[in-house]
Amino acid sequence: SSDSGRYREAEKYIRKSIGLLEQFGAQNSPDYVRARIRLASSLEDQGRYAESVALGRTTLAKSIESFGEQHALTAETLSITAFTLNSMGRHAEALPLFEKTLAIHLAIHGEKHPSSQTAFNNVGYCLDFQGKYSEARPFLQKSMDLCQEIWGEKSLKSATAYDNLAYNAY
Repeated sequence: SSDSGRYREAEKYIRKSIGLLEQFGAQNSPDYVRARIRLASSLEDQGRYAESVALGRTTLAKSIESFGEQHALTAETLSITAFTLNSMGRHAEALPLFEKTLAIHLAIHGEKHPSSQTAFNNVGYCLDFQGKYSEARPFLQKSMDLCQEIWGEKSLKSATAYDNLAYNAY
């Protein structure tokens, strides 16, 4: 399909970027970690889950080495790896990564920040997929409350948060 061609094209450019960054010795730069996160995301989008998870794990190690555990890029790497595991049906493995992502965003930004709101939603989302509906509800509720505080009740983000709560209710 045309979409798969676009993914292959994007992957080619991302790999070129990573290669150039490596040639310049920039493996400890934010750009290098971001490019690897984009590549892991692209692989996940293509259904190449095992490659995405493997890349996510090595990128996580690089991010922690370069920036520490309490860094936004570390959280982003955890999140893409968690989403890929979730897509594979490996929800129990994804949950601790989503929880760590939430902890990092809370430590960096505090509760009333878009990244923290998204992280609350992602923990709830993962618990929901495991059938742990009562455990998911507080996270989804917190996500909705933060949506309303950050963007207002009449926003697209709040509409999505309401929909997530509705999904959790049935």
